Amino acid sequence: MENLLLIPILAMGAYLLYVYKKYGMTKSISATFQRLQTQNEKLFFIFTLWAVAFPIMIVGILKAPNFFSRLLYFIASGFILVISIAPMYWKSETYNNRRQSFMHFLGSYGGIGVGMIATLFAFTTFPVITLIALYFCFVIVQMVLKWQFVNNYIYWIEVIAIVLSVFLIYVS
Repeated sequence: MENLLLIPILAMGAYLLYVYKKYGMTKSISATFQRLQTQNEKLFFIFTLWAVAFPIMIVGILKAPNFFSRLLYFIASGFILVISIAPMYWKSETYNNRRQSFMHFLGSYGGIGVGMIATLFAFTTFPVITLIALYFCFVIVQMVLKWQFVNNYIYWIEVIAIVLSVFLIYVS
C-alpha cells in the first residue's frame, strides 16, 4: 500500500524536471501552467496534480486511525484537485478574475494546510509534530521575509509540503 506513495514523488519530479528543462524555474508549481504551450503539456500538469492527490488520499485514509483524519485527507486531496480544474488563474485574460483567483488559492493553501493538519491528527508522534512545526515555521519565515535571496519561495514551500506529506505518511 505504501508503494502508492512513490507515484506522487515520481509524477511531480518528472513534471517539475520537464518544466524546468524546457521553460526554467517558476514562481510556484501552479505558475508552470502559465508557460505551458501545448494541450499535452497542460494535460501533463493536470495528470501530475491528480497523481499527487489520489495516492496521498488513498494511503492517508487507509493508514489514518480515526475518522477525522480520514475526512481531512479526503478534503485536502479535493483542494489539490481544485487547482487542476482552476489552472487558468495564470492566464492573463483571467488573472484578474476573482472567482478563479479564489478557487486557485483555496486549492493551494487548503491542500497544503489541511493535508498537514490531517497528518498531525492521524500520526501524533513527537517526530511528526516536530517536522510539521518546523515546516510551518519555514512557511511563516518565507512569507514574512519573502525569502529575499530566492525568487521562487512559494515553489519550495509547495515542493517541501508534498515531499514532507508523503514522507510522514510513509513512515507512520
